[in-house]
Amino acid sequence: MTTFNRKDLLAVFKSVSSACYEFDYSYAPSAINLQFFNDKLTIAATDGHRLAYQVIIGSDSDMTTQEITIHKRYCDSLIDFLKTSKEENIGISIDDTDFFSKKIILSIGKEYVQIEAISRPFIKYQELIPLSFNHEATIKRSLLVNALKAVKGIDKRKATVKLRSSDNVLSVDLVNSDGQFIERVATLGYTGSMVPDINLNFYYLSEILSKGQTKEVTIHQNSKLEPIIIESGYHCLLMPILIRAEKERLGDKKQQDQKITTKTQEVKKTKIKKVKDTTPKMRELKAIALSVLSKDDVRNFGDLRKKATWQAAIASLQPIPQESDRALVAA
Repeated sequence: MTTFNRKDLLAVFKSVSSACYEFDYSYAPSAINLQFFNDKLTIAATDGHRLAYQVIIGSDSDMTTQEITIHKRYCDSLIDFLKTSKEENIGISIDDTDFFSKKIILSIGKEYVQIEAISRPFIKYQELIPLSFNHEATIKRSLLVNALKAVKGIDKRKATVKLRSSDNVLSVDLVNSDGQFIERVATLGYTGSMVPDINLNFYYLSEILSKGQTKEVTIHQNSKLEPIIIESGYHCLLMPILIRAEKERLGDKKQQDQKITTKTQEVKKTKIKKVKDTTPKMRELKAIALSVLSKDDVRNFGDLRKKATWQAAIASLQPIPQESDRALVAA
């Protein structure tokens, strides 16, 4: 069993569980993953568009490495259990005595809740998280949340928001699928550094920020095409959106790169052909060798079907002395 602060655990479960799938799908259930390593517990969830995760440190642990995945509906019951209790700490343990039915047990005093695990493995999400970042910026969370909430009359799930940054000023703009400006949502100050412009889904950005637990939000970035991490009491990975105009530019660049590659390959093939053309063909080698030697003589050098045999036979021929050479020998 490992002991955790009840309020801290409740806050993490509420934030991370918001990233679960809304419904169960054949390829992925609506679930939350818990990984224990000594005193450390990592809680994660994803809906295929965003990945939420957070590490919480406990105490008095007798657990080594354990992993369990529970369904979202049971997580909601767990959250209710944590809300109703007034105790400061809660103990978590895993019952794996039954190989086919692993369970997680949360206990507060004499009360406890037992939840059965999902047998299906969770995704290897650690491979998706960048190891380092080139840019890190801090923004006041409430200002950004309120600005996004104030936007009306759009389909927020399909809308795109562009974050433009320059000289520690962040402009938050609504753009269409071609990247054309529609409306300025907010202009905010920030500290640190950011990618000059990046496109994000309006709905997921507002959802991630609204579930934050801190006054300030930190955005970690590498480039406009790589995943970003939004940190606000928990971490959430979100992929940027590549708008149509940028896709076309990248498509044109790929086509140009392919043309260059094709031309390079054609040049190499032409050079190879030229080199091959300078080598005597089999029938030419036979004609040269048989003008002096018989086939039986050539057979002494190897297989008659191989070009190397005829080349070796020709190489063995001694040049015939000319009249001038005979005169020199006689002298």
